[in-house]
Order: sequence, then structure tokens, then C-alpha cells
Amino acid sequence: IEIISINSQISNSKYEFLEGNITDKKLAEFATKDVDCVVHLAANTGVQSSIIDPIKDLEENVIGTFNYLNASVKNSVNKFVFASSGAPIGNTLPPIHERVPTNPLSPYG
Repeated sequence: IEIISINSQISNSKYEFLEGNITDKKLAEFATKDVDCVVHLAANTGVQSSIIDPIKDLEENVIGTFNYLNASVKNSVNKFVFASSGAPIGNTLPPIHERVPTNPLSPYG
């Protein structure tokens, strides 16, 4: 695996930033070693692109997330923070919370 560290661009030595592809299982295992928390912000965010190429959207958003969840379990990561959007909920009135039934309007959602 090719791992590009961009630490030289930040001033806080507590964090290491890696650049790679979320679908790379080996990178996921490497990135989750010896860490306390994974903050997962990676995603293909285009609704239109999810309609045009739903397989790519699935690979990046579902399989990619699975890679990091699986690697986090394998490496005993204490916390996993997943940032989502309102897309899985679809059109609904607030308040939006985890128990609102999903009603996605696109493959992205």
C-alpha cells in the first residue's frame, strides 16, 4: 500500500493524517492501528453521481465504511464516529434523530 502522510502540513503531533482510498482494506487496517477513535467523514456525497453510478457509490459509501468498521473492531478501537447527512431519512419534518424511519430518495441516501 502507498500511504502518503501529510503531517508536515499540520503543527499538532497528536494527529497523523493519511491520504488514501476508503476502499483499500489494507490502508483501513493500517490507519486504525493503535488509535483510540476513528472519525469517519469520507464519502461520495453526490446524489446525482449515485444515480449515474450506483455501484461506485455503494463501494465508496457502504463497502468503504464497512472496511473501517471492520478494521476498527479488529484493532480494538474504542470509539467510531460516523458523520451522516439527512439523505437516508429523505423528506421529513424535524426533529430528525436515530429512530426516524428511513426513506431515501436516491441510491446515495
